[in-house]
Amino acid sequence: MYVDSINAIKKISMLHNQANRLTTPLPPILPKSIARLSWSAFGDLFIQHRLRLLHKLSEQDLIDLEGEFKACKDRFSFESGFRKEIEGMKNDMSFDDVWRSIGIIYPLLRIFCGVIASSFPGTS
Repeated sequence: MYVDSINAIKKISMLHNQANRLTTPLPPILPKSIARLSWSAFGDLFIQHRLRLLHKLSEQDLIDLEGEFKACKDRFSFESGFRKEIEGMKNDMSFDDVWRSIGIIYPLLRIFCGVIASSFPGTS
């Protein structure tokens, strides 16, 4: 039992290294991360968090989410003003601040990012 407790503590502490830096990457929750995300990575995140997404979104919303992701990626690729707006967002801005204007256009992506941001690494 003692050994099990020690192993559980090791798993928790492995989220940070000795310099107190994360050992696992943070999920892509900022608009610029989402716009640069590959289709395959988006699909992996979608599958990983699908059950959690169903608490916030309907089945139809999940279908529509793919369209929003495509629209956001296309707009980021082809509209320089949109790309500049997204790239100009600082990494230390709050979730609400970075999604304030973009979330109006892409509300399902905002919810998607909120869901993956609120999960702990390895627990989804």
